[in-house]
Amino acid sequence: MANFLNFRPLTVKDLASTRFVSVTLEGLWDSLRRLRELEKDLLRMTGLSEGSVVAVLFGELVVEGTATSKEDKFDYKRRGFQAGAFYAFGLSLCLDKDVEFAQVEAAKWKLEDEGGFELVSLAKNDSEGNRINLRLDQRLANLFFQHGIPTLQTKRYETLEELLSDYSRHLSKKDSVEGVVINVKGGRDGGQLRALKWKGFEESYNGQRIKEVQKAVKVLREVGFAGAASALLSVAECCPRYNILAGLSRRLEEAYLSARSKFPLVTDDAEAERDKKDMRLIKSYAGKISAEMVEADGKEGDEEQDERFAKECPAFALLAARRELMEWRKERKRKLEEEECN
Repeated sequence: MANFLNFRPLTVKDLASTRFVSVTLEGLWDSLRRLRELEKDLLRMTGLSEGSVVAVLFGELVVEGTATSKEDKFDYKRRGFQAGAFYAFGLSLCLDKDVEFAQVEAAKWKLEDEGGFELVSLAKNDSEGNRINLRLDQRLANLFFQHGIPTLQTKRYETLEELLSDYSRHLSKKDSVEGVVINVKGGRDGGQLRALKWKGFEESYNGQRIKEVQKAVKVLREVGFAGAASALLSVAECCPRYNILAGLSRRLEEAYLSARSKFPLVTDDAEAERDKKDMRLIKSYAGKISAEMVEADGKEGDEEQDERFAKECPAFALLAARRELMEWRKERKRKLEEEECN
């Protein structure tokens, strides 16, 4: 991703002599040159004065290949995305700190109600100056097009289920598309903007990302969006790394619960040894549990996976025991406070 503004006089020669990964920055020149005229357009729309605002363009500088391969496996060239070219997908108006917040709010309102921009938000910062952020919607894409700034294709959806179902077909296929960015406007006041990246087959899953996916699927099901949950999960399950790590997570959880049933609970130890420091208690308990997890585990026949399981057991047991003890202490404190009130 590249973000830039015209902070000093640059020439096309300056950019051509500077390399980023596999390409020069010469492809930024046209967008940089046209940004000034676009900024003037936005000043006219908002009523803000020249000199009080700096426009910052957000976008992607396309390099050779992808993040994981030197080959053009997503067919960017055939689809019109050239290596070395810059494609804008957002813009910020950075205001001088002397501009009153009422003026900033009025400018945002004009962009939405009169300008027709749907994805506008405010970033308040009294010490450095406020920002008005515009995420890519059809109105901003049209503005980029009018000024000759290359941009990306946008598609508007009325429901989350419609969006997830549509893109899950593409993201589930190897080397089809790398991912999509979902711009969502919501929050209690309807003014919060979020940009959510959704990658498919190429996603580099780790334990935390798996938990996030599983939590999102659970929440979607609980609020009645079963179709959206299925679409999200189907994309995750097409990724080999997700399945490996999700399987490891289930295996660790089952082994922990089995080992835990053979020992006193960590909360029992805490009750019996009140003078013992929590961390020392947790480490002692987790050490016994993790040893039992490895000892009792039925090997799956995959040496690499078995080694990884044994390696992860101590950390998993430590975190699980710590969580149990913290929850127990919290509940115990709540009961004691209730008793005092009564």
